[in-house]
Amino acid sequence: MKKETSANKYFFTLFIITFGSLFFMETVFRLFSSDTIFTFIYLRVIVFDFLTSLIISFVLSFIDYKLSKKILLVIFFVLAIYSIFQLTYLNYMHRFFTMQDSTYGVDKVIAFGIDFILSINIFHLMIFIPWLIILFKTKHWNFNKSPLKIKRVIIGSICIIIIHTLSICLLFIGNDPEQLNTPYEIYTKVDHSSEAVHQIGIFRFLDRDLINFFNPTEEEIVIVNIDTDNDPIEEPIVTDNSRNIDDTTWNTIIAQETNEDMLTIDQYLINQEIPDTNDMTGVFAGKNLILIMVEAFDYMAIDEELTPTLYKLVQESWFFDNFYSPQYSCATGQSEFAGLTSLAPEPSNCTINSYASNDYYESIFNLFNAKDYYSSSYHNWTDQYYNRVEAHKSMYSDHFYNYDELPFDTIQGWQSDHELFELALPYFLDEDQFFSFIITSSTHFPYDVDSTLGNRYMDVINEIRPDYPIEVKRYISKAMELDKGIAYLIETLSEAGKLDDTVIILYGDHHPLRMDVTNFVKYSYGDNDRSTIFGQSLTPFIIYNSTITANTFKKPMSTVDITPTIANLFDLNYDPRLYIGNDYFSDNEKTVYFANGSWLDSDGYYNANKSQFEPFTDAEIDIDALNTINTTIKNRFNISKLIYKTDYFHYRHEIVFPTILTQ
Repeated sequence: MKKETSANKYFFTLFIITFGSLFFMETVFRLFSSDTIFTFIYLRVIVFDFLTSLIISFVLSFIDYKLSKKILLVIFFVLAIYSIFQLTYLNYMHRFFTMQDSTYGVDKVIAFGIDFILSINIFHLMIFIPWLIILFKTKHWNFNKSPLKIKRVIIGSICIIIIHTLSICLLFIGNDPEQLNTPYEIYTKVDHSSEAVHQIGIFRFLDRDLINFFNPTEEEIVIVNIDTDNDPIEEPIVTDNSRNIDDTTWNTIIAQETNEDMLTIDQYLINQEIPDTNDMTGVFAGKNLILIMVEAFDYMAIDEELTPTLYKLVQESWFFDNFYSPQYSCATGQSEFAGLTSLAPEPSNCTINSYASNDYYESIFNLFNAKDYYSSSYHNWTDQYYNRVEAHKSMYSDHFYNYDELPFDTIQGWQSDHELFELALPYFLDEDQFFSFIITSSTHFPYDVDSTLGNRYMDVINEIRPDYPIEVKRYISKAMELDKGIAYLIETLSEAGKLDDTVIILYGDHHPLRMDVTNFVKYSYGDNDRSTIFGQSLTPFIIYNSTITANTFKKPMSTVDITPTIANLFDLNYDPRLYIGNDYFSDNEKTVYFANGSWLDSDGYYNANKSQFEPFTDAEIDIDALNTINTTIKNRFNISKLIYKTDYFHYRHEIVFPTILTQ
């Protein structure tokens, strides 16, 4: 009886230590990640931790106490490291890491390893407290392990099954009717990492993430028919517009198609509305285009005295001050990909790498190719992070020139954008018509360590902006190199007599990473609110041509809207239904959607983590309207996923460049 009592005490001691540790770590993690506690969702998370503690204690109770202590130390050391890693990753990427990110490449992670370690918040180390307690407060353990009896195994297994069933049931209780993804959907497929950690906790997220990574299941992608009162439409929607497209070939293909996924995509796309042409259609027809994706382009880079060219562009351009660059699993690559294809990136997958070999016949490169432009792309770094050589070929760039091919003078840190423009321009400037895509890198983080460009203009900055924090000064120093590059670009075009006939568009891939959010609020150009979750994703979007009248546009826009907007402005031969984004100047509602399922339109912001719509004005939105928007956005993510999965455009070349019917 004495041994039995000791064995029971051993199990309960293990359980109390394990559950107490998980509870403490989970709570601290949520506080550091600015997540909610003392809610029903948090209760669900605690039940998951209770189950995990029960399983660990049950298994260890049959093991010698000395060995079980060592196992506990290993478990909580790993969980503490994982938690601190996730909090630091959140600081870097403003989302959580998934195992799918590991396919991004170990060499890419190692490249930022030292900076990543140095950026760890010392206060996060308190997550190690449970590990320290186990290490120092269990020195005098002296328990008997539980006898391996069938009765104990059966009772313990039944308890685990009951608690597990309860935890799963809680995924279906207390859900908001207007939420984008149900907790059970999030639990089974943790695509939206931030939303998943919020709904199921960091440790159950780890469990589900590992299961999905090592034992992937074929995902059923569902496209929901929003108009539930009618049968699915099998003929194109006919609207009173001036952009009529002949779908004879497409309908013939649909009639012969037997692949269900291809048919799903066909039916979804062909039934999208074809927007009217508008007053902005063709305003740049026949002109050249230089599209520049600026690394970490932020409102902090616009300074009348320090970056006069960027400031001049803002004053003399079409300036879109409500443009967003949502961050996905690989921020730069996904913004680049979305901007060039107008497809929604996979939230948990680095799409530009995973699907680099797919055929993107509908890309902006190929739309210009069809108009006999010379299309090419340029970057002042290697393919270390993204498989651009293959991806740009798949998007029909005539050639992609990068650091391996262009003779850069290597400097410490990221390379010069000024030099990038000097080296790139000779490759396309003499072409009759050109579309050039340029990817800069000078303004890349880190901003808290020395680098050639981060220090290059520090004397000038110290004189003009002496009170700025050092990381903002280094960012601006890098932006000054970009500014000189843009000035060189404009001057060279002018000298060649091509400035009036060339449009220059600048957009950012993301805000400066690993930058304190308070800097966005305090040192940004303009009066946008940068303190909100979505305000951090605001980046400048500039369309410049020396012949246009300056204007500021206020409606929301994001990276997926770039290609259809350009296609309309240049009057390219394109079918708007093939793109997830919209022409900014069309009558379509302007909606920005983020990687965690949140979205934003002119009326307000939908916070997916809270399942809550936060209006910008007194405007109200009913649940039905909210559900319609949520379903529409899910469809856009899902149809994009199907397009990648099937390599859709490889088999649909015939329908990419439409036959336009004039009225």
